[in-house]
Amino acid sequence: GCRPCHVLYSSNNNLNNRVLEDIDRTVCLVEELLRQALGELHWTVMNSEAIGRCLIKNFPEKAGELLITKNPYAGVRLFSDPMKRGLISGNSTFKQKAIESLKYFVALSITSINECFYVNQLHPVTKEMISDLKA
Repeated sequence: GCRPCHVLYSSNNNLNNRVLEDIDRTVCLVEELLRQALGELHWTVMNSEAIGRCLIKNFPEKAGELLITKNPYAGVRLFSDPMKRGLISGNSTFKQKAIESLKYFVALSITSINECFYVNQLHPVTKEMISDLKA
């Protein structure tokens, strides 16, 4: 939508408009990259599952899980290094909403600081996608 609509929506829902604009730009960029990579297959709706499948296929080393599903503050582990534990950045949806179905993810960004790592920009993936990864 237009900028005034974004601002109004942000204001009415107590959201950060700058973050929403960044998300909008990122979504547009990811959609374009997926279309370029996969062609114009049958893209009638860009959905989270399609994006998750593409991300896990291309970035399997960034796939991981919450240590405790209903407590994202407990930390995460990556399947590529299961002995190492990390944390979720503070602004993640995974951290803001403890939802039963949000257990597995692909981290679009991983930052290491000393002996710890932080995962940022998590995209949810399903248990089936993780099973396919481990197979």
